[in-house]
Amino acid sequence: MVENKIYPKDVEAVFFKAAERGWAVTGTATETSTLLPGYKLIRFKSGKFSVLDAYCVNPASDKSAGFTTIWCDDVPVWTMHYSGRYQKRLIPLLKLALQANIISRTFVGGRGPTTFTDEERYPDLVYINNVVRGRRTFSSFAGREIIVDVGNLNLPLGYHDYRGISLL
Repeated sequence: MVENKIYPKDVEAVFFKAAERGWAVTGTATETSTLLPGYKLIRFKSGKFSVLDAYCVNPASDKSAGFTTIWCDDVPVWTMHYSGRYQKRLIPLLKLALQANIISRTFVGGRGPTTFTDEERYPDLVYINNVVRGRRTFSSFAGREIIVDVGNLNLPLGYHDYRGISLL
């Protein structure tokens, strides 16, 4: 049984600790499971909290999906889901955008900042994170992140839709 004294700020702190060791910072996951064929898993444990980030990519497309769940004493307390598509060449910029919020411990839908650029390495690309109004807290959030080509009339090149909720 989970103690009554679980605070959302503690769950959020664990989210960022896990993210510091996750896909955006350390690279791709190597763990797999027969319970989730085609998924790669990243696990993290901190005291009474455990985190699982699981994602899959269809090898015949550039589409991907995944989820992150946080447990306290084996009881789920928070979850998020994401899905969309990114061309392989966009992944380095996506990781940099995600890292920006991980490093600063800024929660914007569990993804990157509202806007992010790296003009030196990716001069024509801009990452944009559109969080749904009224769904902007760690306890309830939803949105869509996109990477656009500003050199080509802001053509969208990739996106992920995401949503999540505290289970406390």
